[in-house]
Amino acid sequence: MKKKKILEDHKQVKKKLIPPLLQHSIPLHKFNYTEEILPEIIWIGLIHQNIGYKKGNELIRKFLKAASDSTNSKNYINFSIASNLNKLTKDEKQNFIKKLLNDDTFLTISEILSPLIYFYKDSPFSFLNKEVDLTKNEENELLTTLKNCIKNRFDRSQKDSVTAQFIIFETNIQNGKMRFPKDMKMPNFNSIFDEQDSEEAKSAAAFVRNSVKSDFMMMKELDNFDYSWSKSFWNQSYKLDTCIFIEYSNV
Repeated sequence: MKKKKILEDHKQVKKKLIPPLLQHSIPLHKFNYTEEILPEIIWIGLIHQNIGYKKGNELIRKFLKAASDSTNSKNYINFSIASNLNKLTKDEKQNFIKKLLNDDTFLTISEILSPLIYFYKDSPFSFLNKEVDLTKNEENELLTTLKNCIKNRFDRSQKDSVTAQFIIFETNIQNGKMRFPKDMKMPNFNSIFDEQDSEEAKSAAAFVRNSVKSDFMMMKELDNFDYSWSKSFWNQSYKLDTCIFIEYSNV
């Protein structure tokens, strides 16, 4: 058997070497969890941080159902990814708010997500509340809440990161956009929330991370998804407070 050369599968384009995965017929996007995905799931993190996983997931599912029920789009939209809320029209957003009010979840959601509404111009959640004036103490409290949320989800392998990513994964399954063979042995995804250090939880977490990573890499599958909110989130975040750089592997 002929011995394979190092980097033989890579394709050279001018001075760059393109790995096999990025040569796929479907245009794939280089992936960075912290820069691109964290801003999209930070809202989920704020809910989990505020009311816990169990109540948080119940609230999140009601929120996502209300969003899906408010749109007339024939295209599938996974609203657990924050930027996708921008696909709602003005009338659909009004309808969405009415559904949240009827479900008695509007005030809770708008209060929990207030750091994203207050600090970030053109946040996907801006339509959930009006601009308000806060005291310096109130502003500092919101900022501390936001910073803690980011810190505990900065590494894609952290439990709080995985539980937030799980919502994207779960939404795709519940909406019938992700299916697995009946005879395929699936990990126990509940273990992510209940048994963090178990082998079952580690297996489930890896499964979820890889699934979400694939979602964001396959641009064609996400209808030419743009990362403008992710870029805006970090650009505005850098102006809120001093940055402390921590080295994590987030690719």
